[in-house]
Order: sequence, then C-alpha cells, then structure tokens
Amino acid sequence: SSSSSSSRDNCNQHRNRQRVVLSDGSKEEYDICIIATCGSGSEGVIYINNTLQSIESPSLFALGDCAELVHYPNTKKAGVVAVRQGLLLAHNISVLLRRHHHPPPLLSFTPPEHMLSLISMSDGR
Repeated sequence: SSSSSSSRDNCNQHRNRQRVVLSDGSKEEYDICIIATCGSGSEGVIYINNTLQSIESPSLFALGDCAELVHYPNTKKAGVVAVRQGLLLAHNISVLLRRHHHPPPLLSFTPPEHMLSLISMSDGR
C-alpha cells in the first residue's frame, strides 16, 4: 500500500545510521526506530513470518493486533498472543542489535492451539 511504501521510502541509509522523514518534512537520524501503529496491508495489518519480521521488510517487526502471521492466518487477535509474542520479539531484536559475526538464530513463534476462555452464565454461575 502507499503508506507502507512511503514509510519504507522515508528510512534511508546515512553514515551507518538511518533517517526517518517526519510528517512536517523534518528529518531525524536514529539507531533504532520503534513505531507503534496500525498495519498497512489491505486489511490494516502487517504480514509477518514466524520470527515476527515483516514479509516485505525483514528489518521491521510487528506483533499483536496489527500483525498477521502468514503461516497461521487464523490466529486469534487476543492479548495472550501478543504477550507471548513480546518475549520472542525482545529476543529477536536483541540478537539483531548485537551484530555478531555468527549470531544465534532468531526464535520462531507458534501460536497456542488453545487459549483460556471464560464463560459466564446470565444467572451468575
């Protein structure tokens, strides 16, 4: 989509750092850029692989409601999924930031088959 490509176009290499162009046209350099937003796919999501990396741009990670696992398209949009993805995301970003010559492999996320379900009867049971 256009917002996805414009976001990608705004991040350019510059002296081993990156720049982002803000909506007012100003440019800011950064080492790590974390953006909290809705996705940009046709359904308003970012399509990710099992390592939580964007299919279109592997340097972009996403999780939770804004992300759609391409290998598990029926994963529920539930808080428990995002919480479980969070620890894995922290590990994977940490691995990439260390920039080792032989980094450990990124971890892969597998959604839970069953999640806690609470049912309430109208009579208080």
